[in-house]
Amino acid sequence: MKRLKSITQPDMTVYEETKRRWNDIAKPLGSFGVLEEIWQRIAAIQGTPTPDISERTAVVMCGDHGVVEEGVTQCGSEVTAECAAAIAAGRSNINAIAKQCNMNVIAVDMGMITDCPGILNRKTAHSTRNITKGEAMTVMQAEYAITAGIDVVRDLSEKGVKLIVSGEMGIGNTTPASAIASVLLGIDAEKVTGRGAGLDSEGLNRKIAAVRKAVSVSSPPPGNAFEVLRCLGGFEIAGMTGLFLGGAVYRIPVIVDGVISAAAAAIACGIAPLSAEYMIASHCSGEPASEGLLKRCGLKPVINAGLRLGEGTGAALMVPLLDCTAALYNNAHRFNETSIERYKELK
Repeated sequence: MKRLKSITQPDMTVYEETKRRWNDIAKPLGSFGVLEEIWQRIAAIQGTPTPDISERTAVVMCGDHGVVEEGVTQCGSEVTAECAAAIAAGRSNINAIAKQCNMNVIAVDMGMITDCPGILNRKTAHSTRNITKGEAMTVMQAEYAITAGIDVVRDLSEKGVKLIVSGEMGIGNTTPASAIASVLLGIDAEKVTGRGAGLDSEGLNRKIAAVRKAVSVSSPPPGNAFEVLRCLGGFEIAGMTGLFLGGAVYRIPVIVDGVISAAAAAIACGIAPLSAEYMIASHCSGEPASEGLLKRCGLKPVINAGLRLGEGTGAALMVPLLDCTAALYNNAHRFNETSIERYKELK
């Protein structure tokens, strides 16, 4: 955690230089929308007006949750291991999308009940505790899981990775994500708790009750993001928190996925506010807490398509958008190559 002291703001001189280069392209000023600003941010993170995102990896953090015993899910925790094994074998949803994006995928066991071959083992424990009965994890466990996430970024940085997609797999993890959102946003459980993978109304009511009880039992202080994570989170959420913090430490942009990823991003912002400068919001999840969590990080999603598949699939959809942004930025004709009059900024 000492590495967090090394986090600094991205290079704003490069940010402005990249903006000038956008304005040299023969098109109306700012006409490629928020993608221009995101590209400027990536340039500032990398410290060059010609950023490179050709090496990219999706990191899927996996973990199980004691709260599943409260009947807050459609299926049991055994599905976490089955899906994680499929990701490791290259057969899951994220793998199909990643193949189209020329992106590697790694699955990380942060705290699954079942051990799976082929998965990077950073297991903190075999599942968190049931958050309706007490704190999800100990201080030592939370610190270990966050550090493990930071270390994953360090290792990817050493391999030349320039862009990270955050993802997760953990049956029941929208319940702790909703609990985190309820505390951080100061909103009642009913307004931040959704149906997850597809609960019926009875199941949703159980889930809302579980979120309320969890928040009441532990009562973590909203101003202490680490304690909110420790009391209400999951090991994969802590691992993703480490991904976002590691992105800031090692100056690699990390794309935020859905509501679980957004909960981890909000925790990371609470621990190290500057880490938000290294995050890219991909989409606003169909889960009700997503928008508020992203706003807390100061992030605006690009995609609004009701996505809630998980595994980092929504975040992965940002990659081809960024590839097209790079193509425009690097290859489009410029005013000095045409007879088109340069556009002027309206004031």
